Amino acid sequence: MQGCGIVLAQINLPEPFLKTVIIGVAFGSIVVFVKAPLRFGARNDEGIIWYNLLILVCLALGVPLRILFPVFIVDPVAWLAGTSLPSKRWCGKKTVIGTFAAAVAAYFCLFYVENWKHRLLLTLTIALFEGIMGKHDNIGVGVVVLLYYGLAQKFVFPLTL
Repeated sequence: MQGCGIVLAQINLPEPFLKTVIIGVAFGSIVVFVKAPLRFGARNDEGIIWYNLLILVCLALGVPLRILFPVFIVDPVAWLAGTSLPSKRWCGKKTVIGTFAAAVAAYFCLFYVENWKHRLLLTLTIALFEGIMGKHDNIGVGVVVLLYYGLAQKFVFPLTL
């Protein structure tokens, strides 16, 4: 799924035909994981379903897909670090090293946030949400970046999208 996210972030604002294809793939992914999941997910896999719902929300609202770049990258980086490296748990199954990795990944994924104070605050917020939201971490990270995008549009915060 992360490879798809990187491609979607590169596409950013799809043309109508490509937008239709992306919507079809997102709906198809949701149906697959509700009915008969693939080997890398479970039936009703909340992370995968939320991931696809976030993409659909962005497409419906005309929000650039690049905004979701942290959603595509932070969770797998945190999982990889948290399960591969020894560390204390701090919130359920979440580890300190996994959350630290989430923060580092978030910082680099937020390259489009030009104000360094905003970027740092978002980095810490995303790492915290990735930790405390448990199985719903994708929606937590997604809500954070979508709220920031909304605020950036309202208050004209500089974004490079």
